[in-house]
Amino acid sequence: MELISSERIEALIDFPALIRALRNGFRQGAVMPARVRHEIDSSDGASLFVMPAWQAGVGRIVKLMSAVPSNAGRGLRTSSEVLNVFDPVTGELRAVIESTSLTNMRTAAASALAADYLARANASTLALFATGPLAPYMVAAHASVRRYRRIVVCGRTLARAEATAAAVGQRLGPAVEIIPTVDGEMAAFQADVICTATRATEPIVHGRWLKPGTHVDLVGGYKKDMRESDDAVVADAGIFVDQYETALRDPGDIVQPMAAGVITRQQVLADLAALTSGQHPGRTDGRSTTVFKSVGCGLEDLYAAQLVLDRLRPQPAK
Repeated sequence: MELISSERIEALIDFPALIRALRNGFRQGAVMPARVRHEIDSSDGASLFVMPAWQAGVGRIVKLMSAVPSNAGRGLRTSSEVLNVFDPVTGELRAVIESTSLTNMRTAAASALAADYLARANASTLALFATGPLAPYMVAAHASVRRYRRIVVCGRTLARAEATAAAVGQRLGPAVEIIPTVDGEMAAFQADVICTATRATEPIVHGRWLKPGTHVDLVGGYKKDMRESDDAVVADAGIFVDQYETALRDPGDIVQPMAAGVITRQQVLADLAALTSGQHPGRTDGRSTTVFKSVGCGLEDLYAAQLVLDRLRPQPAK
């Protein structure tokens, strides 16, 4: 049985390989019971999550996560996670992964996978509305599927935007222009792709800011009272999700405008299984707005974990 620290993950896997693994995973499928969230403290939003998934011949996993949003004010991580991986035949415990880095990577890889189908092929500017630990991963993953020349990093304070821009620059190198800002409208107006990964409860991206053909990647909100986009972003957009059940039930970016009659269920056009299998073609023109709402799912953890274990196996001698 392997004990795998979070620090080892990035040395074992990279985004191109992880995106390929998730593409194959969504095509192959998995059993994913609904994610269970237990609220511990309603005033803080502190919660425990349980996310299982399994697929015959692939594996069985259960991820446990403790989320404490107020840790941000303490200078601590807002979530701690562990991923238990079981043998697909015997059910024996094969590995325990301290999975904060793996979750960040698979979350970013799922968004990049969606963008590969939904962002314009000539997208060259990415606007990032995020300054937390996930932010550099999101940019690195998106840069694996499109050739960005400019990254605009938007934060609530210039200091946080500058710090995140520096972290992004370390990953992408000097060939990409990176601009820190606090001006959300300016950031969005320049962007071909917008990525948000915050804990906002009020919209931080507005539809009137978007130019034709923008792809919007909404990552942060996972509860009904969390919202990163306003009604105008989604009103006329083609909406896509990682998987239907949780995405139609939990995140405010979907459930609030749907409850208000701004969007209908029919506007949620496809999930990642349909995109990766070719059941839906993804983007079909250069002027439509597309929105991808990510909530995370056990399938992503399952296939990401299998990639990690594959990389740990001794390779046959040549």
